[in-house]
Parts: sequence; structure tokens; C-alpha cells
Amino acid sequence: MKVFLCSFLFLTVTMTSHAQSTDTISYTYIEADALYLFPDGPLDNELWLGLQGSLGLGNTPFYLFGEYSYLEFNDIGVGTTNFGPGSITTTNANTDIDLETFTFGLGTHFAISSNTDFITEGAYERIRADAGAVSGSSDGFSLAAGIRSSFSEHFELTLKAGYANLEDSADNVFGRVSGLFKINNTIGINALVQVNDDGDVLTGAGLRVSF
Repeated sequence: MKVFLCSFLFLTVTMTSHAQSTDTISYTYIEADALYLFPDGPLDNELWLGLQGSLGLGNTPFYLFGEYSYLEFNDIGVGTTNFGPGSITTTNANTDIDLETFTFGLGTHFAISSNTDFITEGAYERIRADAGAVSGSSDGFSLAAGIRSSFSEHFELTLKAGYANLEDSADNVFGRVSGLFKINNTIGINALVQVNDDGDVLTGAGLRVSF
């Protein structure tokens, strides 16, 4: 774990000391998504509401980013369900669960070609679950690195791999692929697939507004 953190920090410092950015990629946007979860546990596939945004910090190689998602499960069975780095264990049948996830972090980027940026991200993570009379939350962090590439005037691809750790939960390694179809310089349609090492698969699509 310490080796992973030191390597991540070294990579980030090295990147920012040589930072440039790709002009065709925007780090300031807001996005709304419909997210569909294929969970590892006793739950059926469920539809999520997701919101995310990013704010480029002027001419620096840094950007702030955040994500929020909400899901309501109805009448679930007995067992343990993993959600990335977090999990929920239910001991009674026909339990309803409201689940919220929050992410807020800082990222860096630099150009590795005329149309591709290498990115690193570090974030605070929080999962909150409410199951009737019982509720709880878990806090932690995530680290990720990957590339964003603008293949053409209308298409952008992001590949990212990361590690997340929340208190009282197992470590989680994940990979995410997302594609953005740019209708114009402001409006785009985004689609994503995220796979966690605990067996969860998250897919989604939504509308992005870039600035």
C-alpha cells in the first residue's frame, strides 16, 4: 500500500513538472447520467441517477472533480452486496435500501501527444446507506491514472484504472472506459463501463455540457 502511494505521488509530481495540456480536451464540464448496475450480491439490476462535474483551474495542469450517485433498492433478499469499495449486508428479506455515493477530488493532466493527455486523480470517497431503521456510512479515498484522447473533432475516449479504500471495507481495484460523442463544442453524449474486482459492473450514459 505504501509503495503504491509513493509511486502515485512520484508520478503526479513528475507529471506536473512537465505539464502541458491538449487544447481539444475540456476539463470544465457538468454531466447527468443514467447508471445501470450489475451488482455482486442478492440485488437485481438497478437504475442509478448520477451527476458529475469537473472544473479546470485556469492555466494550471490541475482540475477539481466530483461525482454523486443515488440508488434505491426495493425488497432485496438476505446477503452481502458490494459497491466498489463498500458493501451492505442484509439479514432480513424484503429490505429497502437507499444508497448514495459521493466523490470529490483533485486531478492533474499533461499532454503526451497532440491529442492525448495523461491524467492522475486522488479523491475523497463516501458511501451512505439507509435501510429503514438502520443506516451508516463509510469514508475513504481513491487513486486513479489513465489517458484522455480526442480521436477526432467529435469523439473522445477515456481509459482509467484505479484503487479505492474505505474504512471497514476491502480494498477495491477498478477499471473504467468512457466515450464522449461531441455534438458540438458544448454539448456531448457520454457512455461508460466500469468493472470492479469484486464483480460489480456499472454501465451508464448521459448528457455532458462543456465550457
